[in-house]
Amino acid sequence: MEFNNKYRETIEKALKEFLPEEITVTWAEKAAGKNQWTPDTNALTNALSTPIWNFLSRGGKRWRPMLMLLSCQAVGGKPEDIIQFTIIPELIHNGTLIADDVEDGSELRRGKPALHKLFGMDIALNAGNTLYFLPS
Repeated sequence: MEFNNKYRETIEKALKEFLPEEITVTWAEKAAGKNQWTPDTNALTNALSTPIWNFLSRGGKRWRPMLMLLSCQAVGGKPEDIIQFTIIPELIHNGTLIADDVEDGSELRRGKPALHKLFGMDIALNAGNTLYFLPS
C-alpha cells in the first residue's frame, strides 16, 4: 500500500500531462501534428478531454501502472524513470472499457452512467478510440 500511495499522485500527474483536461493548440499540434488550420480547442476539450476525464476521474486502482513500476523496481530499475510509460496500458484499458460499455449497452460504469449514456454514442466511441490510439 505504501508503494501505491507513493506513486499514485505521480501517475495521475503523468496522465494529465499526456492528456490535459483542457486542450491547447500546443497540445493538439503535438498530438496530431501541425496543420494549416488552427484547431478548435474548445471543441476538442468538449468532445474528447471532458468525456475522457469524466471517465478517468471515476476511480480505478491504477493497477497497470503500479505493476509496471513494481516490475521495474524488481529488476533493479528506478520507477521514476518510467512513469511516462506507465500510463499507456492504463489509457488503453480505459478505452476498452468505454468500447465494452457501448457493445454491451451498459447503463453504468463505476457507479455512474456509462459514457455513451452521458455524452452520446459518437462522443463515447471517439473517446474510447482516442484512448486506444493516442498512446501509440
